[in-house]
Amino acid sequence: MKKLTLLLTFLVLSKVGYGQDLIKSADSLKAQGLLVPALGQYGAAMAQNPSPDISYEIAKTTALLWTREMRDTSFYFLNFALSVDSTLTPLYEPEFLSIVDEPRWELIQDQQIEKYEAKHEQ
Repeated sequence: MKKLTLLLTFLVLSKVGYGQDLIKSADSLKAQGLLVPALGQYGAAMAQNPSPDISYEIAKTTALLWTREMRDTSFYFLNFALSVDSTLTPLYEPEFLSIVDEPRWELIQDQQIEKYEAKHEQ
């Protein structure tokens, strides 16, 4: 039983490490302007370990691609990411410039301001 527990622990830790490598690789590709390959890496990391942080990176990257399909994808992942976020940071992220003219953006703004005010109410 002890060996099985040790093996399972090793497997879980190796998956976590691999996921972090994918995120580092995606960040590096994005910094070089290689958005589609970066998106692939973020997607692989999201498939391994879905998280709001990875979802937020996918939303920013897809917004930078400036296409109708990617706008829809950006909103999808942004909504998931913001489900646990009460900051105003997304409202002034330059990566979201391509989606601020969408009516859906107004809803994002209203929700974030509402969550921020609820959290910081005096």
